[in-house]
Amino acid sequence: MQNTPGKPAHQRPPAHTSHATHPFHHHAPPHPMHSPHAPHAAHSAHPAHTPHPHPVAETNSPAGGAATGNGNATGDGNGAAHAHYGAHAQKTRNPLKAYDNPDFVHGPYGRSVRVLSEMTEPQQRINRHRIRNTVVFFGSARLLSAADAERRLRAAEEDASGAPEERAKRIERARRAVNLSVYYEAARQLAGDVTRWSKTLPKPLNPFFVCSGGGPGIMEAANRGASESGGVTLGLGISLPYEQTNNPYITQGLSFEFHYFFVRKYWFVSLARAVVAFPGGFGTIDELFELLTLIQTGKAPRVPVILFGSEYWRNVLNFELFKNWGLIDDEDLDIFHIVDTVEEARELIFQGLTRFCQESEMLGNGTGGGGAGSSVYPSAMSTVAPPSGTHGATAVAAMTASVSTPPATPPVAPPTTPQTTAPSA
Repeated sequence: MQNTPGKPAHQRPPAHTSHATHPFHHHAPPHPMHSPHAPHAAHSAHPAHTPHPHPVAETNSPAGGAATGNGNATGDGNGAAHAHYGAHAQKTRNPLKAYDNPDFVHGPYGRSVRVLSEMTEPQQRINRHRIRNTVVFFGSARLLSAADAERRLRAAEEDASGAPEERAKRIERARRAVNLSVYYEAARQLAGDVTRWSKTLPKPLNPFFVCSGGGPGIMEAANRGASESGGVTLGLGISLPYEQTNNPYITQGLSFEFHYFFVRKYWFVSLARAVVAFPGGFGTIDELFELLTLIQTGKAPRVPVILFGSEYWRNVLNFELFKNWGLIDDEDLDIFHIVDTVEEARELIFQGLTRFCQESEMLGNGTGGGGAGSSVYPSAMSTVAPPSGTHGATAVAAMTASVSTPPATPPVAPPTTPQTTAPSA
């Protein structure tokens, strides 16, 4: 828009500014005609021309810095990756598409887009791997394998540094880690048993895959046991400020990282046909009670829920007190089982999975138990052609027979060198 040369400066239209103001544009220098502090080319002969009459507002950067109207930002480490947005905007003067605008996608108004992404992107990958049924393992991220725990104990005993009291505490913590490592090895063995058993199921039954929270500790043990048994295994990780990344035993392409806990729980519950909870902290208790509530209220189907380690669970949670105070019904205590051995847990899981195959729509329409009426968390993974006729009935009969003859489980002997690369799918 051109201005009349003789018009006073305060009546001229403001200089055009770039609309690409998000913090990722600070690496692309603004075009002189787009600077909020540079006069329009048509005004170059008028020194009295003033900058944009409106103050430039600051916006929050996705990386925590403040972005100003001229594209400068602080605290942004991704400017180079997005600088082309600024250059494109300056050349064409066209606005960014909404889904290309980091300020929107990572801002408060883009939250629904981010939630939807955590629903649909995992579904795409899970669907690609044809996974519809899982056995979920919960438990602490702090537990070590027997080999690692013994190694740390030897190191603590050989470390003579520090005051005697400090050294005694280090040795005590290391000994406790050795004692708790039995749960790591139990989860590893149980996950291996489930994987080997599932691989023997006759077609057209859909297999059951071990699924964990993706992290270290019990989660690593579950993925590790499944991987060592030659199975495909999932890890539903969560971004946390104080824990390491997903463990290396998750099948390639099935390692996820969620931001929203509630979406992660959705994926735990929607595919779970059995759940095993080992000793854990707040996160484990949160996941367990969420599941128990969903089953109690009929929002999720009743699947085997196994609490491994009676010494821990009966001391941490007084389940009888819930009943004695009248806060739950007597039958609510039947939602879960407390066990102390891999054999007990394995038998309950195999029986529950066999019952699932008999009662679900797996032998009717191929939804794997996620059809209408089975749960408010229907499985969307229904691309596999459904089994039909007596073939499916024969498969269930074979599956039922296999419960009484579980696969032989070799003694667990942790390798001296842990696996460091993820197994292939």
